[in-house]
Amino acid sequence: AATIAVEVNGIGEAVAILLKQTRYPRLYRSRNVRAAYGASGINIGWWTSEGSKAHMVAQTNRALKENYCVVRDRIALEEMRIYRKVITAPDGHETGKARFSAPTGAHDDACMGCMGAIAVCGEAPGGLPRVMAAPRVRHAYERFVEQKRPDRWAKRLNALFNR
Repeated sequence: AATIAVEVNGIGEAVAILLKQTRYPRLYRSRNVRAAYGASGINIGWWTSEGSKAHMVAQTNRALKENYCVVRDRIALEEMRIYRKVITAPDGHETGKARFSAPTGAHDDACMGCMGAIAVCGEAPGGLPRVMAAPRVRHAYERFVEQKRPDRWAKRLNALFNR
């Protein structure tokens, strides 16, 4: 069974309550129970905040650099290329703080979903499994030639593929 990790910001909290009522065996439970969960008694789900975004970016960088995962979603990859750390301008009330977001007018939904999944997997028991190198695909012709049978079929195959 797959682990389900619901983002519990906003409407996701209602989804988390419904999933908890189904007694699904593999619901993601956060390690740090935040005050927002205490109000409804829910300790399942992923809470996205500026702090968790930094964690998600760090986990994703590590996972990609150390070959723990491969991202094949074109939209998520495009969004990851433009996702940035932005330092807010200091003003009278707020000092310069770092936050992660897409540039104004751009989307980051697929990027956030992908990074959230990687972060949740990194916190699961056993952590992220390494991506195994795919075995080299060998064609029937290569296997046949490796047998080194100089018979009429090898001559026909060589003639066919050498054209």
